[in-house]
Amino acid sequence: MVFEYVYGLILITMLALIIFFATVYISRLVESRRWFKLVVEAVERGDVDKLYDLLKDLRYLSIVARDAELSNRILNLFFDNARFREFLEFCDVFKSSDMRCRVLSSGVEVLGVDVEVVAGEGEEVEVKGVGVYAVSRGLEGFKYEKSSSHESIVWLVRFLEFSKPRLLIGHNLARLIAPLLAKHGAGVSAEMLDTLTLSLIALPSAPSHSLEHLAKLLGVEHRPHTVSENARTSVEIAKLLVGVLKAKNIYHHVVRAKHGDLTGLSFLDEFYKPSPYSPSIAYSEGLSEELWDNVDLLIVPLVWDSCRDEVWAPRKIPRDVLSLPLDSYDNLE
Repeated sequence: MVFEYVYGLILITMLALIIFFATVYISRLVESRRWFKLVVEAVERGDVDKLYDLLKDLRYLSIVARDAELSNRILNLFFDNARFREFLEFCDVFKSSDMRCRVLSSGVEVLGVDVEVVAGEGEEVEVKGVGVYAVSRGLEGFKYEKSSSHESIVWLVRFLEFSKPRLLIGHNLARLIAPLLAKHGAGVSAEMLDTLTLSLIALPSAPSHSLEHLAKLLGVEHRPHTVSENARTSVEIAKLLVGVLKAKNIYHHVVRAKHGDLTGLSFLDEFYKPSPYSPSIAYSEGLSEELWDNVDLLIVPLVWDSCRDEVWAPRKIPRDVLSLPLDSYDNLE
């Protein structure tokens, strides 16, 4: 009798435990599915604050980590909204191999940058998009671009403040990009390298100094009118132009001139170690060969927009102007 009672009690206890654990499991399952649904909804809405609050619940993070597509969307959302600390935090949580995670974790050393603008009222310009190409030592680098006017330049300012690159490279960097960044509150401490100024020194008699044309002349693969591609191409062209300076035996003279647009020359040389480069430049279709042979020509800008070939034209200048010290933009003109 006692044995039957004890046996029955054990069965009842075991059944109660099974029911308890099943209830807990079902409750957790329902709760996790509800949490997962809220995460997906936050991603769909682009609500980064709500998303971050949800992801702080570590109990269910493994669910997201197993979903590669969702975890990538979450990383993209943080990155697109300039939430770079959160982006890196979840790069680590998701064990992501995304190149953005690797470069930002290692530290950005070289940053190519481009800003797409259109004319606004008066002398104002409207930003249409920004592009970057970020590189760390020993890593391939990544490209990124963001469209829309105000949001894109604000994103770029925040990216610069977070990544703190050692060297900033861009085409028309000194007279277009840097002033726009300063206007929007960017405190840029990086050394600068303007490939427009550098190309005027390295290849003064080229028929055009637009980024697209320089890419053609120097054999750099380039997809024009894409801001992130412009940023990458600026970096590639900068390396080749430094090689041209070395081939002409004027690299050290340009460095010693301490031109304000080219403060990053030494760092680029140390980082990439470009070899002397003497490009075999083919004549471009539609351009007169006489332009190449006339040593009295120096290319000067007609307008400050350097995105198109037709904004550059050769003009005759006295020979003695070419011997002026390269310590100001006025002397380059």
